[in-house]
Amino acid sequence: MDGTRRDFLKLSGMGLAALVARKLVGRYLEPPDLREQMTDEMLLSVATKGLHKIEEPILKQFTKEPVPEKNEHFKFADEIFTDAIRLYRDWQEQGHDCPDLFFEPYSGFIHNEEVALLGYESIQKEKLNLILAGFADVLNSGSSSEAISSLQNNLSSYFPSLVDGSYERFIDEYFAKMSNDEKKFGRKKPFSFSIRDLERPETLLLTDPGCGIVRRILELHGDEVLKMMNGDASYDHLSTLYDEQLAPIWQWMETQVQKRGGEPLELSDLLGYLFYLNRGNIYEAVADACVITKFQTRSSRKTYYQFDNLDRRNFEKTDDGRESELKEAATQLDEMSRLLHDQIGICTSFKWLNENVHDDEVFATTVFDRNDVTNEQFSLEPNLKVADKYSDSGKYYHFFNTLLLLMSMDSFLVSSTVIGNYVRSRGGLKASIMEHGIGKIMGDLMVINRGDLVQRILFSFKKR
Repeated sequence: MDGTRRDFLKLSGMGLAALVARKLVGRYLEPPDLREQMTDEMLLSVATKGLHKIEEPILKQFTKEPVPEKNEHFKFADEIFTDAIRLYRDWQEQGHDCPDLFFEPYSGFIHNEEVALLGYESIQKEKLNLILAGFADVLNSGSSSEAISSLQNNLSSYFPSLVDGSYERFIDEYFAKMSNDEKKFGRKKPFSFSIRDLERPETLLLTDPGCGIVRRILELHGDEVLKMMNGDASYDHLSTLYDEQLAPIWQWMETQVQKRGGEPLELSDLLGYLFYLNRGNIYEAVADACVITKFQTRSSRKTYYQFDNLDRRNFEKTDDGRESELKEAATQLDEMSRLLHDQIGICTSFKWLNENVHDDEVFATTVFDRNDVTNEQFSLEPNLKVADKYSDSGKYYHFFNTLLLLMSMDSFLVSSTVIGNYVRSRGGLKASIMEHGIGKIMGDLMVINRGDLVQRILFSFKKR
């Protein structure tokens, strides 16, 4: 099928996704005018319509409220970044103590050329658009098994290193080597942090992405922390040290929301404040945002241990540990929903989900066993995860984690890393959709789709 400019401009809904999916199968033989016109806004529109078709019938099982057709607060990642910079500069002009912004990329920043020399192919912008259109086709098919399998097969054909895991192993080994070389790369371990859960309080110290939170703790309590890490003192006091850093940030957010009559802050507000707290250091501010949102959505704020009694494949309510963590996690998610807008989800926002879905059976549940993807559980409704607000809350730290990776490697390599993570898992793309939810995955894809623009902004603040 040959696409002309006129044909393309007439496309909407499934038409765009179907056409681009055919081009994906057709070995990227689309004409130049099709590439030029396949804008991010068009992809967003198609993906949003498709996701709403999936979400609406499922969410109607849990609420009588109308399901939103789109997230009114959505913004592209570069727009959020630009808003944060604008806010910070406004504070500068108002006479606040705001040093000039500056960006120091990860010392071991991986360039696209380095990976290409080793035979790995990164996902360039035009191919990224085609992949995103393939995901849009999956959405418009209702996440049908046929569409998911087709996209998985196409990705396997054109980017085999992503699917077989060899690219991921290379990146993992590369970062591990650099993280161990403290003299050359300092304490920043962005990739180690991005792939690890914050299981225990000390995990952040061991996988510190280079955040301002850890830097300030070391400046104030360095001797005490060193004793902890050497085994000469317990980590029991570490939660208090985290509280010293995090509590004022949450209090600032609370105060700002009160001033706005209860309207949640935008992500740019939080990022702008963290610019201020880190004296204009963009890297540390983004890393702080990632740590803050990850703790809030995945760990107990009382102990800083990860919630580990929530993920149950059965729905028994007799486990006291699960009941206790359900309440604590729900309270923290309520706070997140009240204080910070979800600008990442393209269709249903986390705030709407948190306020309208109250069924514990879809809260932090895994509906299949990754170790046995052939069993009957794997055939359960793959899109049920769109009703899981615990899972959906991960969009916040996923967003900042992707920004963290954009400060550590070429944007096209970030695209390869994020997409590869979803398609290379046991059970492939279908398993990832069942584990994470197609809505959260699409949020991640929209961030990497503007990764090159975010990186352009970042490097404009690099010290000469």
